[in-house]
Amino acid sequence: LSIKEYSAFDRAHDFVVAGLSIFPSDSLWGIDYQLALDLHTIGAQSSVVGASPETFVDKVVLHAKSLKDKIPLCATLMNFYGWQNKTHDAMDVGLHMMKLLGEKLPAKAGKIHVAWEFVLAKRALGQKSDGEILAMPKATNWRDLAVLVALREIGTAAYFTQPDLMMVAVIRAFRLTLRYGFYSEVSPTCWASFGFLHFHIGKEKEAMRYMKLSLALLERGNSRYIRPITASLVYGLGFHQRQPIESIYRPLLDGYMAGEKYGDTGHGLICANMSCIVKLMIGTPLGEVEKLLDRYIVLMKAYNRKGVLVLT
Repeated sequence: LSIKEYSAFDRAHDFVVAGLSIFPSDSLWGIDYQLALDLHTIGAQSSVVGASPETFVDKVVLHAKSLKDKIPLCATLMNFYGWQNKTHDAMDVGLHMMKLLGEKLPAKAGKIHVAWEFVLAKRALGQKSDGEILAMPKATNWRDLAVLVALREIGTAAYFTQPDLMMVAVIRAFRLTLRYGFYSEVSPTCWASFGFLHFHIGKEKEAMRYMKLSLALLERGNSRYIRPITASLVYGLGFHQRQPIESIYRPLLDGYMAGEKYGDTGHGLICANMSCIVKLMIGTPLGEVEKLLDRYIVLMKAYNRKGVLVLT
């Protein structure tokens, strides 16, 4: 079962339920721990569409033998709450996850926290060349990978309601990927986010450099799940300021299709939303834009992505 590769949410959920139904109560945990953990992990991932992962998460929290086994479920729950517009719940899970991993993050981040993280990030980057960045070693420690994933999810959930915490999270992720190493499902997004922040402070040359590096890192790692979020940052919030607006339509559409294929339907639909804005800006008749939006709105409801629906 590869829920993140093919977005086969309903089928994956049906398989998990069928598998668990063979064993009474929670007896599978005592018979085959790894199988029980795998089924509940996939069950949680498949429940983010049309249901809730909370039941699967609770079972893993109850039976898991290690923190390492619990962490992926925490990330899934945080992601689910974020797309449901339950940002406070998402933040609670994310901050708790960071505490368990031994990484401090301010619950009430302010401008001073953002400025300090920025200074630390610039210091960590130093004078590294593009070649050195693209050749950075891979991160391998499970705890380091989990911290990077948690920061990615916190940054997403905090985007609209806690912008300072969002900036602290994405800048911290950028700095830590320089320390821990390259992780294909987080690092490219870190560079795209860092570029986005540089656009906002008027550093366009640096912003373009970081965003171009994010695309190169995306290809280096053959990244899948994070393709939609990276596309939304690079093309929807960055390149449109320096490139002809019509040139970013296709990359945004590719971002939407990557979300459908690899499982991040939330950011995939954000790419779809942005592509409709591009269509409108290049003079596409309103009726055609409306038909496109109606199609995507149906998917937003089907995928249970209330956050994107409200944005649209």
